Amino acid sequence: PAGNSTVLMTLLDAKGSKLSANYNSMDLLWAGSKGLYDAVHYAVVQDKNDKNRKLILYLTYIGNSLDIQYDSLSIDDPAFNSCLFTMNHASPKILYFVTDREVYARTVAAIPGVNSCLKLNIPDGDITFIKHMPYSVYGKPEESFDYLFLGIPTSIEN
Repeated sequence: PAGNSTVLMTLLDAKGSKLSANYNSMDLLWAGSKGLYDAVHYAVVQDKNDKNRKLILYLTYIGNSLDIQYDSLSIDDPAFNSCLFTMNHASPKILYFVTDREVYARTVAAIPGVNSCLKLNIPDGDITFIKHMPYSVYGKPEESFDYLFLGIPTSIEN
C-alpha cells in the first residue's frame, strides 16, 4: 500500500543504497529537508556500536523503497561534535551547524560535503538554537533575504 499521512509502511532498500533503511543500528541526531515534498532529505546519525562513527545521510524516497547514501564525518570534522543543525530552506544544498560557538555552512550538493566557518559577531553565551528562514517579496528578488536565527539565552536585568 502507498504511504501517506495516515499510513505507516515498511520501506525496502533501494538498489545501490549504502545503508539499510531497516535495522541499521544508528541513532538519529537530526533530520530535515528544504520542504516536505523534496526528493532528497537529510539526516545526521551516530552508530550505536561505534560512537566514533557519524554520518550525514542523503535519503531519497523511490516508490516503496529508500535510497540512502552517506558522507562520513571524521572525528576532526567540525560537524562531528555538533548537536545543532538546520537546512537552508532557500537552497537544499546547504546545511548549517554549530560547534563550539562557531557557525558553519556545509555544502551537501555532493559527497563529500565541504565546511566553511561563517564570520559572525556572536554575543556572549552558548548557542542553543539555530534555524534558517527565507524572506521574499513576490516579484522583487532585490528585497529577498535569508535569515539565520541563533538562540542565545541572556539574563534580563530590571
